[in-house]
Amino acid sequence: DSESEQKKVAILRAIGPDSSLYVRQMQAILYNFHERAARVRAFCIMYQQLLDRNLVFSAVYDQMSSEEQNSIKVFLGQMFSIDPENPTGHYRLDLGEGKARTTALKLHELSNNEKFERMSAKKADTSQYGGFEQWRNVTLNGEPIAYHSKWRIPTEGILEFDYVTTRRIGAKLAPIGKEGLDQLIILFPSSPSEVDRADTFECFSKIKMYLIRYRCAFTCQQVKEHILSRLPESAFLWRTETICLLFGRIIDLENFYLDIVEKQEAMTKQAVLSRLGWLNIWNPLYADIYYELDLAIRDERLMAIALVKLAIREPGENWIDETYNGQGFELPATWTQEVREVLIALEELNVGPCFVSIHIVHDTAFYSDSFLRFLFV
Repeated sequence: DSESEQKKVAILRAIGPDSSLYVRQMQAILYNFHERAARVRAFCIMYQQLLDRNLVFSAVYDQMSSEEQNSIKVFLGQMFSIDPENPTGHYRLDLGEGKARTTALKLHELSNNEKFERMSAKKADTSQYGGFEQWRNVTLNGEPIAYHSKWRIPTEGILEFDYVTTRRIGAKLAPIGKEGLDQLIILFPSSPSEVDRADTFECFSKIKMYLIRYRCAFTCQQVKEHILSRLPESAFLWRTETICLLFGRIIDLENFYLDIVEKQEAMTKQAVLSRLGWLNIWNPLYADIYYELDLAIRDERLMAIALVKLAIREPGENWIDETYNGQGFELPATWTQEVREVLIALEELNVGPCFVSIHIVHDTAFYSDSFLRFLFV
């Protein structure tokens, strides 16, 4: 009866946040639900805890009625199209709305899990705020805040941020085949008029669901020649969102900047760099590019330090046409000397130099609220 169904839902809700399950287990549990409303609620609770979410569509979701599918989309909201393996994206959430706050809490949980993984593996901290966080450019009601893992998500206000996962889902998969790519690219507009007519949120929701369902991975060449080439150059939002969405699914990350980011017009390029962060996409083997770095931002200061380090190690003049706050500028000997001293100290301790290890030079060698531009060759 209805009361019994609701009790089952209540049990699932009570154990849901602390449990994980596979699709085959979800199927067995759903078999015990007979009322549509209770079945939808049960699906939504378990959907957020699935370890093999890509399998749920063909095994469960596609077998449900259209009414049930629509109810699931409404109930889950933005959570329906968030991929726990690749949640990279831009989020704007009204925390006074239950589904939006649930989304924020889930992304907070995913960030903490990934932070623990990276710290345990002793990987470099490429985050914007430090502390291995995956959130970037965070504002609450339009005011910047420095996000950290112990931050309590408020119950009201407009929270806006970029999430960047450093997990490489693409590294585990083969690149998408021609048939799959052909099915995917038709979801993208191909002309300015199609861009104008398209419901951007709805279109990207469909694209995200396709990527989750088929666990797609791409080469940079596929993204450049088959997807971005379809989008008009003037489609700034579409091009930016597409590049950021596919970033975590790239197989040959070493080519990402030169093959994709560098090829974009200025506004798209700057937006991608801001959202993903220099340290997440930079390849030191191909450092001969133009840089604009805001030294008030932690990861961009670390990027500048890395380039000072390269300038020390490589012979000749490497910084060309550099400016500092718009004024002509030469790399000061004090910058290179202080970085060199830190590197020597680390080598004496038999510690391999890395970006995070040399952040102690910030207060003396670099100044906040300043902008550095130059070409490294």
